[in-house]
Amino acid sequence: MEIALLRNEPINIEAERRHLEDEGYSWTEVKSQLESTYREYSKKEIFRCSCCNSPTFLVLNEDRSSYFRHKNNTECAGTRNYKRYVEHTNRFENAKHKTGKIVMIDQLKANLTPHGASVIAGYMLKQDLKFVPDCIIIWPDNEIYSFDYITGTKSKAYQTYLINKMQAYNEHGIKSYFLFDNDLRTIHGNTLAVSHAEKASLTLHERDKEWEEILTDLVTRYGHDAVLQNMNLELADLNVNRIMYVSENFDGTLYKICLIKSAPYYNREIPDQWYFILGKPKGIAFQSMFSFEREVRKFHWELPNIEPEELTSFTAKMELWINEQSQPEEQEAFTVDQTAHSEKLQENTWIKHLNHFKQTTETTKITTSPDTSERIEYYKLVMNRMKESPYYSPEFQKRMTECEEDIQRWELNGIVEDRLVGAIRMMEIPLKLNMKV
Repeated sequence: MEIALLRNEPINIEAERRHLEDEGYSWTEVKSQLESTYREYSKKEIFRCSCCNSPTFLVLNEDRSSYFRHKNNTECAGTRNYKRYVEHTNRFENAKHKTGKIVMIDQLKANLTPHGASVIAGYMLKQDLKFVPDCIIIWPDNEIYSFDYITGTKSKAYQTYLINKMQAYNEHGIKSYFLFDNDLRTIHGNTLAVSHAEKASLTLHERDKEWEEILTDLVTRYGHDAVLQNMNLELADLNVNRIMYVSENFDGTLYKICLIKSAPYYNREIPDQWYFILGKPKGIAFQSMFSFEREVRKFHWELPNIEPEELTSFTAKMELWINEQSQPEEQEAFTVDQTAHSEKLQENTWIKHLNHFKQTTETTKITTSPDTSERIEYYKLVMNRMKESPYYSPEFQKRMTECEEDIQRWELNGIVEDRLVGAIRMMEIPLKLNMKV
């Protein structure tokens, strides 16, 4: 194993070897320093196995991992786990994995040890494991977390191995986290293509319930087309999953994603590995990657967090797309069969709301009545709520001015502008208000 105990202090000999190499020392210098520091302890059988507490001996290697071995090559659960772990990581992971794994474990220790957790290398768990994680976190109540840094290829063998690994963790009641290397990320426009293992990992993390509420409201009001900004796709469901990609130094990017499929009238299906990227990906600095909220036992990036600017930007893009689709020349550019497509357009939910978003001089004359006056009062209520909310961004300030102008015109001539209705609808979404207007 790469780790042994020296007076109950864990010594990671491979991490120390790599640190010296990163500092620019030659192998001869690295070996000399490690020998000078640790060889006498090894000769006196002072090092102890962190799993079974038996004596272990230092083994230094230039072209492969340095480690500690048991006396007489005897084995314990930790030794067997280590052999399986090395076999699989050497077979499937790339060179970045060893460095990244060390960074990940060090940061988990720094952030979780103050909360009472024990953070150890996965192979140090005192039971035989068929699939060994990079890191194990054991809480005082014996709840176990696992962390894996994924850097390997998308080969079928590797995908099968990862999926079996996830299933094994789940069967043992381990709460598992899989962090995927940035090089595995595949983005096309506003969609993300995932491997089978990346897809399987989505079930291990809690879904984003707050964004699911917003997504459900948007789809109900304006349809799949407007949300996805694509006429040929629709959401397969309204689940909002999360996936994390990390750099070698563990700066993270968190994506909120939703499974998509071809629209029913589109004759070509797509693989069930395509996901729509909802909102703006969240960058997470290395220093904050493993910040932890003890009361709810969640990492900060797992906590509900709807940022006003992100929501405003998303709805603005959706509105812009709807406006573009209202132009005849845009509709003529579609490559799908026009007759069938035209029929479909009439059925789309967003068409029913299209006039509420069109920025034109057209108006709808509404006879002033108690019902109309009541609606205007409701509009004012929504506007006041928006002004007091954290969602009141510069984009909404512009809309607010337009709304105030439209209400003044209504007071003069009894005409309600279409853009007023549309703007109120866009304010209702973040405020979670709803009145049929």
